[in-house]
Amino acid sequence: MGPSQSHGTLLSSLLSFCVQSRRLAVVVEASKGKQRMRTGGPSSQSMGPGQIPVPPVDPDNAEFVIFVRSKKLPSWAPLTIIKGGTAANMMVKSQESEMGRKMYGDTIVKNLAEALYKDYGAIVGQVKRQYPMLKAAKELEFGFKIRDKEAPAEWYMPKDIKVFPSRDELAAMPDNPVEAVGKGIKKLGDMFKTQ
Repeated sequence: MGPSQSHGTLLSSLLSFCVQSRRLAVVVEASKGKQRMRTGGPSSQSMGPGQIPVPPVDPDNAEFVIFVRSKKLPSWAPLTIIKGGTAANMMVKSQESEMGRKMYGDTIVKNLAEALYKDYGAIVGQVKRQYPMLKAAKELEFGFKIRDKEAPAEWYMPKDIKVFPSRDELAAMPDNPVEAVGKGIKKLGDMFKTQ
């Protein structure tokens, strides 16, 4: 997922999903003197009372579930699901091997965090409107997990969350694995310099 693709779509994904997942309409039906009430919404036919809607699974692309919490509270709240493209699929696939995790482990985190911080003010405003318990939070923390396509109904459960780095930590992260190796070699060389 390139930064230009993820930056432009993250805010719209966050805002539209937050609004859609919270919007339920009450429909009153009359039938032979009886009145029934039911909830209506995007996935209401498959939902029972009190169940969280299950967004459809994208069979071709990796999906990242974004979470938010107050830095002072341990409870994560699901915010949205972002679908990746070809580059994201390759990064997720690379995580299956130890070498891939070492080389590309931070790339997904970095790309998602960059997109988040680009639209940070608008996203925080939406979070505070959607989650009243976070309205008074001084500092928010964001994280993500890769959606398990084998258990799509568990998309909102905060398991195996990777926390986004702070803006300062993000700025210190290398842009690519080659740069990381270059910085490592430079640090090693600096250790052996005599003053």
